[in-house]
Amino acid sequence: MPKKRLSVVITEKAVERAKPRSTDYIIYDAELLGFGLRIYPTGRKAFVMRLRFVAPAGAEKQRMHTVGDVSDFQTVKDARTKATEIRAQYKQGRDLHAEQRKKIRKAMKLSELRDAWLEDRMTRGKHRELTQSDIKTAFKNGFGDWLDKPLSSITGDLLSTRHKERSQRSPSR
Repeated sequence: MPKKRLSVVITEKAVERAKPRSTDYIIYDAELLGFGLRIYPTGRKAFVMRLRFVAPAGAEKQRMHTVGDVSDFQTVKDARTKATEIRAQYKQGRDLHAEQRKKIRKAMKLSELRDAWLEDRMTRGKHRELTQSDIKTAFKNGFGDWLDKPLSSITGDLLSTRHKERSQRSPSR
């Protein structure tokens, strides 16, 4: 059975009344299609915008875009205005989420990516502490000289060369 979609006119009072549950959930706005309030189990509340758009490659995509935390806006009207601006940018063919990821990747170092990935896996209960330690050791042994490199400088050719070097030193099991 499909999940029931909550839809009300989101007001400051509705934001205040929204209480955390065991899993995050979204209350959709009856005024602006796709606009909603996401409530996390931790109590964090954020405005979100569910969008459909045509990606630069021509394929239709869906995206859940976080407009901002409730505390980032003085009123719900301000958040709706920002969401409308975000929708307009997507309609012009921009994928703001992909642009942000690209910007972060360009500046991010390999060690930061590893740590963020491990943090995500630990948060979702996918790894134990010992596994995390093993993964860090494997990264240090295999890519220790790359940990401070920006991701944008690690190319497919570099990976291929490193793979060949490691394969010659340590045959497969």
